[in-house]
Amino acid sequence: MRHDVEFSVERAYNLAVFEHGKKFYSTYLFQLTNNSYNILSKKNRDLILEIINMGHSVGLHFHLNGITDINNIKNQIKKEIEIMGMMLGEKIESFSIHRPITDVLRNAIKLEGIINAYDDLFFSFTEDILVNPPKIKYLSDARHHWNYGLEPNETTMKKYDKIQILVHPYSWTKNGYNNADNFKTLLTRQL
Repeated sequence: MRHDVEFSVERAYNLAVFEHGKKFYSTYLFQLTNNSYNILSKKNRDLILEIINMGHSVGLHFHLNGITDINNIKNQIKKEIEIMGMMLGEKIESFSIHRPITDVLRNAIKLEGIINAYDDLFFSFTEDILVNPPKIKYLSDARHHWNYGLEPNETTMKKYDKIQILVHPYSWTKNGYNNADNFKTLLTRQL
């Protein structure tokens, strides 16, 4: 289970508290270059350190920001992981890529000592799902609904040896908002 944090460190923290209460531990991935939050602020840094103290893992959610060359992407990921590690005083050992382009998925970037959420150990990239079905099931709640296959259910889960589930913390609240209301509350809280 992974959580790509795209809009709110506070919502990520609230989900981490909930999971911790259920004795369930995930990987929370934060963007270093994000227009919605700043992980360098004291408040957000403290929340991220609390997520780590609860027993969750923390990593980098890398935003391509227009970079398409694989070597440049690798170098930038390494730089951002180093910055994030220094900022938090923690070793950062994982990353995911925000909206990865086909070349990034095709290359399954490998960096020594660092886990890529899209590595072929955790993710099956296939350009034609009908010809070459994935070996690892990938479920994501992107855009506030389950994408990339059926909603998770017992039948789906039993078909695969491995399943990667991506849940975005901004999508889920105690109030159960629809997508439009969810974003309205996010904007209101950020102002």
